[in-house]
Amino acid sequence: MKLSLFYSDSGFRAALAASFFGVPLAVGTIACTSEVPPSAGIMLIVDTDLAPGKDFDRLQIEVKPPAGSAEYSKVFSEFGQPGLPLSFPTTLAVVDRNRGSESITFRISVGKSGLENSPVGKPLVLREVITTMPTDRVALLRVHLEWMCIGTAGAKPDYVEGLCPEGETCLGGACRDWTIDSAALPTYDERSVFGGGSPRGEGSCFDTSACFATGAATAIDANCTVLRPPGNDINVALAVPDGAGGICSGGACLIVLEPNSPYGWTQSGDRIQLPTGACDLITKKKAVGVAVTTACPTKSPTLPTCGPWSAIKDPATLDAGPPQGLPK
Repeated sequence: MKLSLFYSDSGFRAALAASFFGVPLAVGTIACTSEVPPSAGIMLIVDTDLAPGKDFDRLQIEVKPPAGSAEYSKVFSEFGQPGLPLSFPTTLAVVDRNRGSESITFRISVGKSGLENSPVGKPLVLREVITTMPTDRVALLRVHLEWMCIGTAGAKPDYVEGLCPEGETCLGGACRDWTIDSAALPTYDERSVFGGGSPRGEGSCFDTSACFATGAATAIDANCTVLRPPGNDINVALAVPDGAGGICSGGACLIVLEPNSPYGWTQSGDRIQLPTGACDLITKKKAVGVAVTTACPTKSPTLPTCGPWSAIKDPATLDAGPPQGLPK
């Protein structure tokens, strides 16, 4: 398997990506956003419910070919252009030039500066995915770096170690199988990544603080559910202590949960089922409650969060008030 990697988000610094592990990149090319995307392969989409640049300032993406392959692992460790933050969502295209369907491993980790023998400083989150390479289309593989998974990565010299059992990775605050069938992945469409637009603009983003400024805290029952509010535009967020991460404004820090995903919420009659990992974190006092609102369209994977890090140019509201009734 010969892998070519294309950094398709303008936030990546292509000049520094000319080598991996000090080995010149001889098997592929680096392409910017103006380049034509590949005709078959995987487009890796990395986004997060954290606040990039504040909650973490190190990013590493590792792409590993099948065991026994002579091909090198490819590692990119860089956070933004000089003087500029890396924009999110971030995209990385991976192409198998041999047109095979062998397995491929992705390891995406973020951390904070301070532990210099680790490629991401002090590790916060690691996501690992094993899948196969499509041969007839570009599949969209979304990796959502979650606040609920902080603490599931550890540091070894020059290596980020997952703390889930082998074969599992953190999703929704719990360890789950890390294998994904590429046949089940959607076909890449940049509009489904950049809020209906592209990395160059035209899209929309989810303004967390503005949306939840008219929201309110809600009670959680023993089954880890909350009452479904009336209306169709429902949004749910974990409220976390100041300084614990997330998107903060008006004294509230929020982690937006998406519907119908391993790390989100689902509707069950007149109740909303939360991921059990969320309730575990509330029990451990790492989160202080749950807020709901119907003030804006439901957050989905196609609608990235607004902020200084956003690839979408819509401005974020930075001074909205907190949802009503949250514990102090």
